This record gives sequence, structure tokens and C-alpha cells, in this order.
Amino acid sequence: MTLLPFIEWTASTSLSQALSTSTWAFAVTESIHLLALSVLGGAVLIVDLRLLGFGLRTQTVEKMAREAQPWFFGSWAVMIVTGLLLFASEPQKLYSSAPFAVKMWCLLFGTTFALTVRRNVTLAGDLDIPKNATGLVL
Repeated sequence: MTLLPFIEWTASTSLSQALSTSTWAFAVTESIHLLALSVLGGAVLIVDLRLLGFGLRTQTVEKMAREAQPWFFGSWAVMIVTGLLLFASEPQKLYSSAPFAVKMWCLLFGTTFALTVRRNVTLAGDLDIPKNATGLVL
């Protein structure tokens, strides 16, 4: 089964035509996509640094994970929506792009990991990590 008919249909839609011919639409969409990526990265980084024992040691890992969760899911949703718009702007080019395929597999695996393993570890409730990565008490 090939996705080529879907790709050709996507390229022929008015949304695709508008995005690919507009002077600013792609740039604005890409900017929003990258801003959402940075927010998502920040939400992951702050919890991971706490897991390693760095920063905000007065809060539990579970509390940090719960507070970062809306930022994670919100930015993930914005990235999916803007990513679909970016895909619609040049579907035929992305259909044959190996780096795009790798990116989509990484998105799938990263999302699966975040919703299973990472979520179970951070929301376990009894994690207390008083030391940093070097083993020294801060």
C-alpha cells in the first residue's frame, strides 16, 4: 500500500496551495513550530534535571512532572498542528525525504516513551533524589 495518492491529494488542496505560495505563511508556521519545540524541550529538561538531582530540590520529582505536564502536552499539540501545516505546504518533497521519515519515527518513539516509561518514573510518587549526578549532596 502506498501513500502516494494521499500525498498527491494533499498537494492539490487549497490549504496546500495557500501555504506554498504565501510569502509569510510557511515562515510564521515554522516559527510557531520551533517555539513549541523549545517549550517542549524546556518541560522535559526541567524534570530530567530534577531526576538527576540538579535544581529545584525543594520540590519532588512528581510535583515537577505534574506541573510540567500541561506545558509538555500543550506544546506537543501545537507542534503536531503546525507540523501538519508544514507537511501540507510541501507533501511531495517530504514524502521522498529520508530525514523526514527518520524524524517521524523518532516522534513516534519519543512520544511512546514519554507516555509510558518516563511518565511512570516521574509520577511514581516516592522518588527522592537528594544527590546530583556526581553523587555529591548539594
